[in-house]
Amino acid sequence: MRALTTVDDKVRHFSEDVFFREAWADVRAVLMSDAEAVLQRLALVVFKPECIAADRVADSWEFLLEEGFHPVYWRPFVHDRLTVRELWRYRWSALPLQRLHLTEAQNSIGPSLLTVVRYEGPIRHVPASVVLNRIKGPSDPAGRDERHLRTRLGSDSALINYLHAADEPLDIVREWGVLIPRDERMRMLAGISRKLATVPDPADLARLIRDARAMTGGAVPPELDYAKVRADLEHTLRSAEIRLPQAVARVRAMLTTADEQMPDWREFVAQIRLIAPAWPDWSLVVLGAGLATHATERGRHASISDDGTARWWRGEGEMVLNRPVTHPI
Repeated sequence: MRALTTVDDKVRHFSEDVFFREAWADVRAVLMSDAEAVLQRLALVVFKPECIAADRVADSWEFLLEEGFHPVYWRPFVHDRLTVRELWRYRWSALPLQRLHLTEAQNSIGPSLLTVVRYEGPIRHVPASVVLNRIKGPSDPAGRDERHLRTRLGSDSALINYLHAADEPLDIVREWGVLIPRDERMRMLAGISRKLATVPDPADLARLIRDARAMTGGAVPPELDYAKVRADLEHTLRSAEIRLPQAVARVRAMLTTADEQMPDWREFVAQIRLIAPAWPDWSLVVLGAGLATHATERGRHASISDDGTARWWRGEGEMVLNRPVTHPI
């Protein structure tokens, strides 16, 4: 497994994980002896609901193309309670419940676009997924700079950050298991195998961008700026102080302590809905993401705390990418 991950805890947990086991069996059935080499050439990126709603997929691809990435498969989907928890099962084990409920609301607020990409850039000593993770930038905005994709897209939030990417080849397999039904997964693997035998087709990217724009349904992009949403909330609270003094006081109290402890998300939403039933869902999510970004509380240790990417850059993984591909197309 050293060709797929550098993290022993990941091997231990995934070996007992039904989503990984099922998807890994499919990968081996289709790709056979070339499975590891193919997985090292691929990365998985999910364009999150805010990226779709704000029509930023095309902007993302300007950057990804410059870095040598090309799409080979994509499918729209909407997270539900199961998928949103399973995708981050081994990280979310550390989250306080209020953060978990907020992150669930954010990821299930609208459609996402799962995309598998091939890497044709110059870096060959780490897998494509590790390259993609470096250029997208970390979740913590304090760790980003102008070179990162999340920075270019305008994210200054730990949660409203436009995209998710699988950390290592092993994570790609498990995320296929969580997000793609088996029949489609088998077709996807066969299609990717065929595409890797040819040069990238520019028509694929054009189709992907059209599909992403169609997912917006022509809706007006939501306001994703935390400062503007917070100002709108203050106006809403002032307008409701005489009519609903207790609810306004409760919201203000939760805002006052938010730097130290994230408010109970479900209560917070219920109080704002009492004050302003028509307040946009996106404004609630942006408000929560802003509060979470500034909160200093910390959760427990995650089941898997090391994503493995730094170990790859230190040369601790096993690269098989340059072995000859023998699987018949």
